[in-house]
Amino acid sequence: MFYGQRGSGKFKESHGRGRRCLLVGNVVDTIKQIDGDYVVSTIDRDTLKRAQTPQAFKTEQILDAYDKAFKEGFTSTDDCGIMERFGNAKIKCVISSYPNEKVTTIYDVMRG
Repeated sequence: MFYGQRGSGKFKESHGRGRRCLLVGNVVDTIKQIDGDYVVSTIDRDTLKRAQTPQAFKTEQILDAYDKAFKEGFTSTDDCGIMERFGNAKIKCVISSYPNEKVTTIYDVMRG
């Protein structure tokens, strides 16, 4: 299931209050930090969340952040990464209450 109406109320409410928002999901996998081919440690998954879409910001804020990123040659895999670096404010995490599959690879498109 891809992002839809079901369960989106908390996200819309938070963004409607002028907050910068990121929809997140819980991490269920065990995450290992490695060095080369060897395990170094296990990351506490309670401190991690899966970034999802949507990610919401006021238009002028995200455009300003991208302008700064472009000038510095900074890149990120998502809008939150840009806002974390150049947005000068916290981003509210809203826990997803429904499946919200990411579409990043051709495999994701095929299974959608």
